[in-house]
Amino acid sequence: MKVPATIFTLLAVTASTLLAEIRVGSNSPEWLALAAQDLSSDIQKTTSQSIPVTRGDPGGEIIIGSLEDSVFNNWVQKISASAIQSLEGKDEAFEILSHQNSLVFVGSDPRGAMRAIYTFSKEILGIDPTYLWTGIEPIKRADLDWSQTRLSGSEPSFRFRGWFINDEDLLQGWIESGGRRYIDYPHYKYAVDPKAMAAVCETAVRLGYNLIIPASFLDIDNAPERALADEAKKRGLYLSMHHIEPLGVSAFTFFNYWKRRGEEHLFSYFSSKKQMEETWRYYAQLWAEYPNVVWQLGLRGIADRPMWMADPNTPETDEERGAIMTEAIALQRRIVDEVSKDSNPVMTTTLWAEGAVFFKEGFMRIPEDVMIIFADNSPGRVWQSDFHEMPRDPRRNYGVYFHHQLWGTGPHMVQGVSANEQGYLFNQAYHRDARDYAILNASSIREFVFGLSASAASLTDTEAFDAYQFTRDLCAFWFGDAADAAVKAYESFFESYLENERGVPYFIDGLTRQRGYRNMGAIRAILENGRLPEEENSAKNSWVNRHLADMRPPLPGPGDAVGMLETQIGHLDVSYKLMQEALQEIEAHCDASRARFFKENLIAQSRILRGLHAWALELERAVAALADGDRNAAIRHVEQSLNEWKTLEQGQAMITANPRWKHWYRGDTKMNLKQVKQSTEDVLAELKN
Repeated sequence: MKVPATIFTLLAVTASTLLAEIRVGSNSPEWLALAAQDLSSDIQKTTSQSIPVTRGDPGGEIIIGSLEDSVFNNWVQKISASAIQSLEGKDEAFEILSHQNSLVFVGSDPRGAMRAIYTFSKEILGIDPTYLWTGIEPIKRADLDWSQTRLSGSEPSFRFRGWFINDEDLLQGWIESGGRRYIDYPHYKYAVDPKAMAAVCETAVRLGYNLIIPASFLDIDNAPERALADEAKKRGLYLSMHHIEPLGVSAFTFFNYWKRRGEEHLFSYFSSKKQMEETWRYYAQLWAEYPNVVWQLGLRGIADRPMWMADPNTPETDEERGAIMTEAIALQRRIVDEVSKDSNPVMTTTLWAEGAVFFKEGFMRIPEDVMIIFADNSPGRVWQSDFHEMPRDPRRNYGVYFHHQLWGTGPHMVQGVSANEQGYLFNQAYHRDARDYAILNASSIREFVFGLSASAASLTDTEAFDAYQFTRDLCAFWFGDAADAAVKAYESFFESYLENERGVPYFIDGLTRQRGYRNMGAIRAILENGRLPEEENSAKNSWVNRHLADMRPPLPGPGDAVGMLETQIGHLDVSYKLMQEALQEIEAHCDASRARFFKENLIAQSRILRGLHAWALELERAVAALADGDRNAAIRHVEQSLNEWKTLEQGQAMITANPRWKHWYRGDTKMNLKQVKQSTEDVLAELKN
């Protein structure tokens, strides 16, 4: 396998040569020294050399620092004034340059220096930034050579670039529990283990992200959950909160706070105003103990629903409801000013559902220094209408919230968004002045390493991002001489999804699961009542029709689902053939770690998706047969649906055969595929009785 080409020239440092040290500036933060330790480890992986990391004034063979360190700044000024000039006044920019026998990593700030380290590790040492999830091993190097090195990294296109670890049931069950959580919700009984979160945070900074929301419904007053924030702090990541957790307070956090005090209150800023304010103040003080907090403001009810669904006393007009939200956000804004140690704290509010509608219609006001975050349709294929319709205020900053996953409708176990689609959406955000913040719903990471790598590249240099070239370069990095075959396989997989006129897929894993459950319900309704159930259209869901219109998933019309699923399966079969051809190329040209990753990341996921589709297809056929009065045919189709389920299980087995992922599906409570299969078996038993 060929070593990926780089633009570096390196000074001969053979495996027999011992480098004395990696020197990190004395005034640099601890997380930059931790990144330097990663560099030392990366060099050892590729050259077998062990190089210690020390702190002190510039000196030694590898020197790391930033312009914010005055001693380092003065030293760099003497050896390269041009480097200083190119970096001054910029965020997260860097230069890597050679000086005599030394290699110097210069950051405009410490995060710029950290970007320089991980750029060097990837481009020169061949370390996969996502190696903790791909398992790809670097190619051994006999020597390094940095005599003519000069590499620049410009200021990233988006200021804040982060992950939201959401719907993290697989991550939560992967490694033994990090401790008990106290949430009245079946999916979050235990915290993610700190070792798993350490892997998440290391991968984030290696890819160039700088922010993280470390969990769903994080209660920072609970030690196992606070440990997740501590892991992010170790890596120098900005910390933030989900949009239903303003100042770190979700409904679950609120209930726990008052339960500890022997009291019970409605989760409502209307009926429990004093209690809400007390809880916000308490948690804001805890969050303010961390450096680099990006505060979330807003007001929603329980489980990401409107506030009025948690409190029937809430006024019923949009004007009154918008006024309540305005008042709550203004109070949160004052609390942040009171507790934050930052002179200019960063605050955001995510326009989502009713918030987007109320703000657009003028019923809700948001302070000018609070950044507005637009959301996609979840899953991430299009921005919601407010992104396009809302005029930008030049006094305000804007950002975006993008989904790589969303378990209810998917993707969750199978990746679904191509590099091309991401590049298009982030380019829109960049040119529509929504480039101050980008948060990516990243779930449990492992399924989405391709997409998260593409997002990192696009958010770092949006205008230069070329989706095809990115895919080609990443496949070359991962699979060397087999890159062309791998590119065809990845592109055919992403193109296999059937889409509506807006480019939103009809059948991704979550939607397919929902479709299958719907059909099992239809079978039961016919058995019980002799007819199909009527579509639900109750008044209680009227808020969905108005406030979530942009997020409604595309639904096949009557009688269309069978043909569409057949077509989708056909596309996957064509894609699978290309995957098998690519695998042969990879096995012929690459080491075992790369072939194993290709099977886990693409082939296994395609098998999981095909199994789900074929299962749902047979249930569609079973409903039609039973509606026509042919119970025996319905039984045969449900039996076949269980046979098709084996393909899904084969896909999962490809993943769990790797000892690292042996327990990956242990935490599956969201898709809950074991229960899906059991429900199918129960329906079959009911048909046979």
